[in-house]
Amino acid sequence: ALYPAVASISNMMGGENGLRLLSAVLSTTTAICIFLTTLRLFGKDAALWAAALFALAGTSIGLGQMAVYDSLSVPLLAIALLCLVYSAYHYQWTTYLLLIAGCSAGLAVLAKYTAGLLLPPLLLVGVMIYLARGRSIFNLIVLVFPIVLILLQYIVMNFADLMQLVAATSDITKAGTGHGIIAWTILAQVGPILAVGALSILILPYAPFYRKHITFPNSLLHALVITCLAVSLTAVPLYHLLSGTTQSLWKHTVYMLVFFAPLAGYGLDTLIRYYQKSARKFRPIMRLSWAMVTLVVTLLYLHLSLNMNWGLRHSWPNVTQAVSYLSTYNWTRDTRLLAEQSAVYEYYFDLGAFDRSVWTNTFYMEYGGLTGADAMTAAIDDHYFDLVILDDYYTASINHSLEEALLKSGYTLVYRDAQPQALTTSQSIIIRIYQLKESRDVQTISTSHPV
Repeated sequence: ALYPAVASISNMMGGENGLRLLSAVLSTTTAICIFLTTLRLFGKDAALWAAALFALAGTSIGLGQMAVYDSLSVPLLAIALLCLVYSAYHYQWTTYLLLIAGCSAGLAVLAKYTAGLLLPPLLLVGVMIYLARGRSIFNLIVLVFPIVLILLQYIVMNFADLMQLVAATSDITKAGTGHGIIAWTILAQVGPILAVGALSILILPYAPFYRKHITFPNSLLHALVITCLAVSLTAVPLYHLLSGTTQSLWKHTVYMLVFFAPLAGYGLDTLIRYYQKSARKFRPIMRLSWAMVTLVVTLLYLHLSLNMNWGLRHSWPNVTQAVSYLSTYNWTRDTRLLAEQSAVYEYYFDLGAFDRSVWTNTFYMEYGGLTGADAMTAAIDDHYFDLVILDDYYTASINHSLEEALLKSGYTLVYRDAQPQALTTSQSIIIRIYQLKESRDVQTISTSHPV
């Protein structure tokens, strides 16, 4: 409920523009945190590169335009990393900064579960920096304590609901996308940053934050920590490879950039310094050539990022005409609707206090002692819903059984897209609306631009 509370305030103050402004401010906050984190660890030049790589990435640009839970979770994770890094340098503020880092990390997970996948890398970054600075890693208990406390309290208070939700949605949301497609999607979205960042891990022992008098036993310990850090940073790709989902992948790669952008900035800065040092006797010509290469690469990166952002904005169903059709429906507080990603429709119809009783999302439902798809099918059999909206994008795996139940129970198809919507995810979907009573003729309307 953390993001909905913040988003509702923005929506009341500025409507859709207020929501977009909120996301832009949160994304900018993340970029500033990445700059300050990299500045402390690797220096000003690396910090500028890191902030630029993050700010110009197509996925982070997209997140700065969307009203989604990740918009709040990502900056909270970045704040946690920032406070953790600075706690290793400021002895008198260590406890306070670690407490802020722990609370921010815990809230990041509450805002969006994906942040939980980055908690191990966050802790390992702390271990690495504290060892490098010659400080006791037992200080990090102060970091772990608020995270554990926040998450335990949440789990205890919502344990039954969490178990039901996991059981009901495990099959619904599993898309079965091939591993090759998922891997290619990750590389296409943030591949260059991940590649440079991964290579930069190899030169971390030469980073400015490392003290130079490291004994051989300690060097082995540092190598072990860095190796564990590298492995832990693969958590997000592994999650999507195992679950076979790509729908939220672009948003989840932004979490990775919180860690990889500083590493990539450090790697680029190191490469530039090495190049400048090796070309001193040809300094005027080399500086000009390097400036030209940098300009071309930056413009190319920006061009690709903007194209990617356009693709992201056309990677989900276009509901413009479906919303127009539904706006002619005679709404009452007793109307019941089942819809894929009902939150989209909820926002545009804004029924206020009646939203929760009117709308049901196909991700999860409880009805007659049943949960998930079984509950939806039983509710359809009982004519519980007045309208059902399907599009084969969010929960395609259960739509066949739902449509069979709809036809058997007397529901009529009253709206259907005239042409399949070809999304940039290579999916082809058709929005369909079923109504309980045959009060309207089927409408078929072409769509081209998403709401």
